[in-house]
Amino acid sequence: MSVLKQLFCALAGIPNYQLATNMNTSNSNLEPGWATYQKNAALVLPGFFFWVGCLIFIVPKLKQICAASDSSLPQPLVFVLQVTDVFRQNLIWITIAFLAALVLLEWRARWWPRYRRMVFGVTAYLLNFMALILLTLLAVTAAVAAANLEHHAR
Repeated sequence: MSVLKQLFCALAGIPNYQLATNMNTSNSNLEPGWATYQKNAALVLPGFFFWVGCLIFIVPKLKQICAASDSSLPQPLVFVLQVTDVFRQNLIWITIAFLAALVLLEWRARWWPRYRRMVFGVTAYLLNFMALILLTLLAVTAAVAAANLEHHAR
């Protein structure tokens, strides 16, 4: 039963707290690296795929509606779309640099296991928050453009 409990705790990312330990031991309560990466990938990927889907299916139609209604996209949205294009054009190099940085951090930085969970948790939160803000901005822009398109149709 203890092995099953340890396996469940490891998969859930729950540290193995030990109440009676020697003070000179290293911190064995850190979450394993694979658990941190797996959990944060599960948190970030849905927002990422939703944003990519919006870029493929919604943004071109929104640009068409804005052009037909003599509306323009908001400047923050234009900036984000330009940044997204830079990421899209350099995706292979950005991925290689990101993975190389992770390998170097895991291999050489002694402090990384201690802060890995916090760094990826904050990053996942910020990326999902930005995706929600941008999707809201897309919806508001679509509503304004549709209202302008209705006035042009009359």
